[in-house]
Amino acid sequence: MSKSGTGIAAAARPGGPHRLTLLGGGAALIVVAAAAFGWRSSLIPEPLMEVLTYASSSFLLDGALTAVEIAALAMVGGVMLGLVLALMRLSTLPPIHGTAWLYIWFIRGTPLILQLVFLYDALPVVGIKLDSFTTAVVGFMLNEAAFSAEIIRGGILSVDRRQSLAAASFGMGPFLTLRRIILPQAMRAILPGMANQTISMIKGTSIASVIFVNELTFRAQQIVGQNFKFFTVFAAAGIIYLILTSGVAVAQFYLEKFYSLEASKKTPAKAIPAGEVAAGSGSSAPAPSPTAWMDSLQASRAESSAPDQPFVICRNVQKSYGDKEILRGIDLFV
Repeated sequence: MSKSGTGIAAAARPGGPHRLTLLGGGAALIVVAAAAFGWRSSLIPEPLMEVLTYASSSFLLDGALTAVEIAALAMVGGVMLGLVLALMRLSTLPPIHGTAWLYIWFIRGTPLILQLVFLYDALPVVGIKLDSFTTAVVGFMLNEAAFSAEIIRGGILSVDRRQSLAAASFGMGPFLTLRRIILPQAMRAILPGMANQTISMIKGTSIASVIFVNELTFRAQQIVGQNFKFFTVFAAAGIIYLILTSGVAVAQFYLEKFYSLEASKKTPAKAIPAGEVAAGSGSSAPAPSPTAWMDSLQASRAESSAPDQPFVICRNVQKSYGDKEILRGIDLFV
């Protein structure tokens, strides 16, 4: 096969990630269809059928929704507060650095369940009355902030410091450098730890049952208290937790691909119709070079211009970052 035929075949071949997505979706559809068929035809064993019945019950699913709401709100607030703590830890001012270190030391050194119980019992004493759901969100958020701060700080430190110096030499401020230069590169180191924290947060919402939050584990305990089917009910709750954490793992996979250095940013090639393939393979005209325009400019310059004349002239060049001007009124001759 000629080079052009090989290139056309490669262009028409479907991409790997899309193929994996289709295969995963097809496998999930087959599993769902098989489960539905087995359910209708009574082919599934009775204990497994009972587990699936509890796993699909609205009572447990409502508890799972409550757990997801707690985890989502706590993660968003915890990551934002963790970013502030991470920047405080990187500060050169001892009071700011020490305050962040003291908070992280205290939160990481005490059990989460004690923190929740303390907030639930101590806040009403000082006149702050929160319901169980809000107390759980605040408690998980404050706890997550300490762990997120260390993950974010590690990601920021993994970026070469010379990148910050280069950004500063162009006049970029600290926050613009953080947003445009540091954090996009640090995300590759931050994402795995954050995904682990999110999964732990979803599973850790079961601790909120100690302050009477009506989440998944608390509802499973209510059902067990009525029928004493420990294995069946808790197995159903475990399946729901597994589905939720698997969704986080899938999101982590695609986010890591997005921030990966090896990720291809090219647009996917389209399949070429067979008629155009035959017409293209029969033509003997060579493909134009990508640098043909430069060759033509150089040839015209050699014919019509003197050697000492500039090839490229740029006048009144200006560059600024926000309100800070870096270049103004510069003329360039190449």
